[in-house]
Amino acid sequence: MMALAKTIALLVCLLGTAGGTSGANCIPRPRSVTFTPRSAASIFTARTPPPMVDWRAHGAVTPVMDQGVLGSCWAISTAGAIEGLHKIRSGRLVRLSSQQIYDCSNKSMIESHLRAYDWVLRNGGVASEETYPYVDRVQDCKREKLHMISASITSFVWTIRTEQELLLAVSQQPVTVKMSVEPASFLNYTGGIFSGPCGQAGHSMLAVGYGALTDGRKYWILKSSYGVHWGDHGYFYVQRGPGHDAGLCGIANYAAHPV
Repeated sequence: MMALAKTIALLVCLLGTAGGTSGANCIPRPRSVTFTPRSAASIFTARTPPPMVDWRAHGAVTPVMDQGVLGSCWAISTAGAIEGLHKIRSGRLVRLSSQQIYDCSNKSMIESHLRAYDWVLRNGGVASEETYPYVDRVQDCKREKLHMISASITSFVWTIRTEQELLLAVSQQPVTVKMSVEPASFLNYTGGIFSGPCGQAGHSMLAVGYGALTDGRKYWILKSSYGVHWGDHGYFYVQRGPGHDAGLCGIANYAAHPV
């Protein structure tokens, strides 16, 4: 039953949402002049990141969610990145409302993270999960809760292009990523370091760390949104540094994080 639910979720992503978006938009268009955010930043500087990072060990990652059949992985990963930044800045970990981000910012996969971060910036922040709970369905934005802010951002970075830039970013905070996966191999993942195959189905996750095994194999630690019974307790360990600038399955192509 779980595999069926996850398959349906990916099909929602591929075939479109209730709002009528087409499957081609599941993987967003390359960054272009089609949409200009109000405020975007670049903070990359020449530095050597630590050999391993796990933001879970720093208490900056909330428990794994199950998105159900709603194509909301982009909203959940965006909320997760803001949760991590809020914890790093304030010392408090607050579960934020991915449902509010979904309802009020976009309701589709079109340039999803970009529009999600820009909405949070324009709104002045995002509500908590307690204030605006996840309901696993499309609904109208609850405008009466727009002022109920639990965390805010000052800008966002949308200029990551390579695994090295992604490494620098993740060494500082959790980062949203989108991978182009092959549904069957992705849904059947149960642990270990994933090395492919890749595909055309876009799935957004939260990069919460990276590391290496004693045999030298390097990996990313990605928090998915399929519940704790999927993957490795809800996490996806992905091969890092395969020699491609954007990483395995384009992991760095659409990476972004709040500031």
